[in-house]
Amino acid sequence: MFKYSLTAFVIFIAVFPASVKAVETDNMYRSIVKSVDINDFSLMAAQYHQDAVVVSKGKTELAQSAIKRWKVDGDKLYANGGKASVEMRFIERTINNNSAYETGIYLYKTIDSENKMVEYYSHFADLSVKKNNKWLVVMERNIKKATAEEFDKLLKWQ
Repeated sequence: MFKYSLTAFVIFIAVFPASVKAVETDNMYRSIVKSVDINDFSLMAAQYHQDAVVVSKGKTELAQSAIKRWKVDGDKLYANGGKASVEMRFIERTINNNSAYETGIYLYKTIDSENKMVEYYSHFADLSVKKNNKWLVVMERNIKKATAEEFDKLLKWQ
């Protein structure tokens, strides 16, 4: 009997991770989501440490440079009547008083003026620090493409 209870508990933990509870970094992520939704790259930039780095597909760049590039793309999409959104779901959230390591999958979605939708799923890992009572991303790593099925297995956040 105990063996089955333990097995059920382990399965429960694997399927329902603790990441759905509110954590200190939630406001930082809410601001990133909002910045994409309203095309506000100043708001996005404010969520990154001034020396933050973005890592993807064998290259690194300062987040400031990446955000400038993303702004050009975002401004073009919105100017042409399109819209973008991002949704995040978490796999692991390890947070202490002043640093955090979080992994998950995000869904970045664009819809153009003709209602053509493009969805992109990616595994991510973020390192963040708490500075002057505000959480800031210091490293964002876009690890590899994910699938809708992987994303759907994770609990909704927000």
